Amino acid sequence: MVLATATQLSLTGLDQPREIIANPGKLYEQLKRTQTVFPQDLNARSTWEQIAENLKKYDQVLCVVNTRRDCYELFRLMPEGTIHLSALMCGEYRSAIIQKIKQDLDNGAPHAGAWIETKLSPCVDTGGWVAPHAGA
Repeated sequence: MVLATATQLSLTGLDQPREIIANPGKLYEQLKRTQTVFPQDLNARSTWEQIAENLKKYDQVLCVVNTRRDCYELFRLMPEGTIHLSALMCGEYRSAIIQKIKQDLDNGAPHAGAWIETKLSPCVDTGGWVAPHAGA
């Protein structure tokens, strides 16, 4: 049985979990397509303006923020063409946006864009820089 979950479960009778591939670390490196960059000082606050300027340096970037308000504050500072995703969007509309992103990536669009979303609601397959949370 293969059980996959993002949440650690407490199940009786499954006391002996084991890896199903020979070298998970090597496979992880082979499949790695993203880069997460953290600030040197995790306690230092950045302004939304600073984060927006950092995001603009990349052709493709996914930025996940904590709240809808954070998303709005950052989105208003980003260039035209920046995409916002939210779990509040109609599922069909959100799926259409994700499909467009995938098409742009598949077609090698030089500026496939920036995506800003609250939490990690939809799954977007991309590479890039993840911004730290900005100050209140």
